[in-house]
Amino acid sequence: MKMKIGQIAKESGVPTTTIHYYVKEGLLRAPEKVNKRVSLYDEVVISQLKTIQSLQERRFPLFSIKSILLRMQQGITFEEAEALDNSVFGLQARKTNELIDRKA
Repeated sequence: MKMKIGQIAKESGVPTTTIHYYVKEGLLRAPEKVNKRVSLYDEVVISQLKTIQSLQERRFPLFSIKSILLRMQQGITFEEAEALDNSVFGLQARKTNELIDRKA
């Protein structure tokens, strides 16, 4: 079912400005443009917004959330996507710490 942004915002509890931001940043797919003033979103956006909110509550950065959502669109489960992203994030953190240690 297709929904207007106001309906998506109401059902998800996410403000329309935030939804627009997520589309701009690539976390959500761009909506179908009906005309200049009306855009329609797939209702799957509601579950994606809930996933984004859940990950933000757990302090995931937006680039990690984007990565997890992209992997889920490719058929990887949320748990698998999260584990992959955690391992990449952990590797990045270790490399950052190594660079800091070298400079000290």
